[in-house]
Amino acid sequence: MACGNGKNDLVMWLLEKYDMKFDMKLAILETFKASLKKERSNGKLSENSSFELLNWMLKECGNHILDIKISVLLACKQGKIGHVKWLFDKFSETCRDINPSEALEAACHGFDTFAIYLFLVKRFRNRKFDLQTIMQYACEFGNDQIVEDLLKRFDKNKLNVREGIFAACLKAHLNVLRVLWLYAKPKYFREKHLVNLVSNSENSEMVKWLMATVDR
Repeated sequence: MACGNGKNDLVMWLLEKYDMKFDMKLAILETFKASLKKERSNGKLSENSSFELLNWMLKECGNHILDIKISVLLACKQGKIGHVKWLFDKFSETCRDINPSEALEAACHGFDTFAIYLFLVKRFRNRKFDLQTIMQYACEFGNDQIVEDLLKRFDKNKLNVREGIFAACLKAHLNVLRVLWLYAKPKYFREKHLVNLVSNSENSEMVKWLMATVDR
């Protein structure tokens, strides 16, 4: 509980008093989760964050106690670029083994994750990505910046744009549909199934946009 609530002084006192006789892997994971809540939007950690405690615990117990994969995925989902960079800097060798598609998919889940997406694409530039799945997640979760960069950066034939359009429609992400309209083939928007899907969505704004934009 102390780790999860970022009670640094209490955690350090307990660990020193009882000579680390706790489940340290669980303790440091909870500490990491607590630190995610305290990062500022500019990617810098607040002075009172649990980041100092993380470094202290790693120094006392060894880097092996932190599950790097879980930590990276958590930081990506929550849009914490400061944590993502810290993990890749501190555990560069271990991070090489992370599945880049999994990390990018996690970034697509969250909000304010475009900086993380760009960081991962650059970091894993020599690796292969599951582009169709990443595209699907970005459309489904309304990450229009990621969708636009995918369309600009990669071969559209590898992205399965059609499924992305349907995913955006199902979740009523008009922001994503507008981006897809700029880059995708118009024929995808004219499919009867898609028109029926939008018409039955009860999303008046999306219906109006489709009717006004798509020349059927």
